Amino acid sequence: MFTFKSEFTLPGSGLNVSVDLQRLTGVEAGQTTLNKYNIDETFQANTRLTYSLKGFLEGLKFDFLWVYRENQNVVEAEKIFNKSNFNQFSFVTNFYF
Repeated sequence: MFTFKSEFTLPGSGLNVSVDLQRLTGVEAGQTTLNKYNIDETFQANTRLTYSLKGFLEGLKFDFLWVYRENQNVVEAEKIFNKSNFNQFSFVTNFYF
């Protein structure tokens, strides 16, 4: 497994951006002895954009998350369903008081 992680914060703006790239190699689908969940080699990118408000609305925080996962070998739908080759978008609102 190879992972690259980067994070950037704009000073004074409340904006934070982070990116994680991950490559899972060496696993083989069908070999459940050492591969419990039967996952094939994949590439995954996680992106997170966070904005924290200031002033009257301090404590209100918005997160936008994007996850992209791609299978590197198998493309048969019944073997990769809900495991890879997908985009997932999430928008989360938190209020800390």
